[in-house]
Amino acid sequence: MTVQLLSFAFVSALLFYSGAVQQPTPPAADRPPTSARECPMHDDHTYMDDHAKMNERGEKGMGFSQSATTHHFLLKPDGGVIQVETNDPRIPPR
Repeated sequence: MTVQLLSFAFVSALLFYSGAVQQPTPPAADRPPTSARECPMHDDHTYMDDHAKMNERGEKGMGFSQSATTHHFLLKPDGGVIQVETNDPRIPPR
């Protein structure tokens, strides 16, 4: 009988303690997103949007079309070279 009573007391204490330690689930606004679709900025981080913005910045910074050229990144012992070629053979190199 005492073994059963001790077992009951132990299980009861264990269940009580585990229930007391659990944290309630926060509301959706207070917890981090669990998937990409739940992210409020998901549409701002799509590949095509990022790629278009990158090309826009590249055209502004480099002064030529990113979609009408091909970039070659060449490693050299002293650093490297970025070679840019036109995709249209009718356009002469500068």
